[in-house]
Amino acid sequence: MMNNISIAAIQLDIIWENVDANLQKIKFWIENYSSKADIIVFPEMFLTGFSMNVFSNSLENDSKPLKQLSKWANQYKTAIAGSLMIKDSERYVNRFFFFEPNGNYFMYDKRHLFRMANEDKIYASGNKSIIINYLNWKIKPSICYDLRFPVWLRNKNNYDVLLVVANWPQARIDAWKKLLMARAIENQCYVIGVNRCGTDGNGVKYNGATMFIDYKGNVIDEASDNSEMAILATCSYSALSDFKKEFPAYLDADDFDVKLNG
Repeated sequence: MMNNISIAAIQLDIIWENVDANLQKIKFWIENYSSKADIIVFPEMFLTGFSMNVFSNSLENDSKPLKQLSKWANQYKTAIAGSLMIKDSERYVNRFFFFEPNGNYFMYDKRHLFRMANEDKIYASGNKSIIINYLNWKIKPSICYDLRFPVWLRNKNNYDVLLVVANWPQARIDAWKKLLMARAIENQCYVIGVNRCGTDGNGVKYNGATMFIDYKGNVIDEASDNSEMAILATCSYSALSDFKKEFPAYLDADDFDVKLNG
């Protein structure tokens, strides 16, 4: 029988473009939740905030902060996930990392870049969707604006949990909540939406609304507005499996292939 999996979602008030200060903040949350959670998830660009200042803030895959995150995953025996601003050769990407305790890690580059903030002018778009197999659970990562594109996130009965890390502004938070619920219902999976709180260096306000949603679209837990905090929830594989047996809508889903533009 598959074991349940516990996930901690950290609604972080990110310090603008300050990698070292944010590392100290997340260390606190890792120390306090590693014994309770199999996975600890932080928001999009959790070491810098949603910044376009890549020349002074980007990291490389072998940089000291990334090595530190991998070290903490090993030290505290929990997976650590979230996205970071990365320089990859001559391009910059908004890259999701999933650090396993054994030293391995997975990467996913944000596919849909937020043109309204000129992200598409600064960063390169990812062209590969991945599924992470961790503790026998299949987990699909996505980043912020990806949430608005259901075809990209369509579950072909090949994942159990959708992770969405974001810097989603308060001005559009109602859409965030509705889209998270929609993705859970249509994909018959758990959805964990991990958003930041506070105000960034551009004056954009974020109230959070970090959420755990079950495979029926029900909100299991939601973080308080404007509060740096963690929420912890357990995903039950037996409950998910039983529901999909009782209501196997995925068997009637349209079959399609995604054609990448660019």
